[in-house]
Amino acid sequence: MQTILDIQNLKVSFDQVEVIRGVDFNVKKGEIHGILGESGSGKTVTAFSIAKLHENCSYEGDIIYNKESILSMNESKLSTVRGYEIAYIFQNPHESFNPNIRMDKQLKEAMSIHGLQPSREEIIRVLISVGLKTPDLILKKYPDQLSGGECQRVMIGMSLLCEPQIIIADEPTSAIDASIKKQIIDLLKSINKTYGTTIILISHDMDLVQNICDSMSVMYGGLVLEQGTVEKVMEDPIHPYTQALINCTASLNQEYKRLYTLEGLPMSPDYYKNRCPFYERCDKKSEECIDEMPQLITLNGRSYRCKKI
Repeated sequence: MQTILDIQNLKVSFDQVEVIRGVDFNVKKGEIHGILGESGSGKTVTAFSIAKLHENCSYEGDIIYNKESILSMNESKLSTVRGYEIAYIFQNPHESFNPNIRMDKQLKEAMSIHGLQPSREEIIRVLISVGLKTPDLILKKYPDQLSGGECQRVMIGMSLLCEPQIIIADEPTSAIDASIKKQIIDLLKSINKTYGTTIILISHDMDLVQNICDSMSVMYGGLVLEQGTVEKVMEDPIHPYTQALINCTASLNQEYKRLYTLEGLPMSPDYYKNRCPFYERCDKKSEECIDEMPQLITLNGRSYRCKKI
């Protein structure tokens, strides 16, 4: 399959503090790629960087989208890419809309930025396609009159009106009721299958990534520690961090006498050092792990960053 997105040694710094420290991964056209890791691992910062959404930061490396460098694009070119070719579904749907403007006007304004003027009938058709049963009524409401699930579906529908090449979904089920979590997951899978849209899913939910994604990158400490197809990573995790995440999920799903716990918390970027970021929490560490940062090794379609392998 053709590569639609190639992130090459991406580094992102805020106030001279390096938060993303050299991320490498690529996404194939038409696949669903999961970025997995705990809060503070660098998932969202990486995802925001794909559309160059950050302000007051510095970038190094490159992000190649359809053979063009996003980091080299001027603001005019970026405005045609953001939202139109690369759509973003934000984590908290209510905070993504203006609370003082009705939904119909917000959708039309969002489309007009890209020179689109969809008819009301077309908007209703798309809203129905994302599972909204009363689109006429929803378009007349303000955001705070909608449930989290309804807001999320409107946002997904808004992205589909632009027919994007890539949809980035940042924790799309974290701010909605568990009862409709499966509906949103099924909707994203349907969009991928029906339109061939590439989807990048940001999540800390191992089960979600396993059920919906084709490939995955495991992030920690502003780095990708492991990458590969979901099937291979889940069946044979290489990095100790990936193994720990899988053990945590397995202990929830099975009748363990005790839950498996990963001791400690992710390190703040202020304390990053030139060594494996998982060193402090790793039960397989040795003295050689603190000598230098492990390089990303690619072998048989798998990538990992660990000296102990």
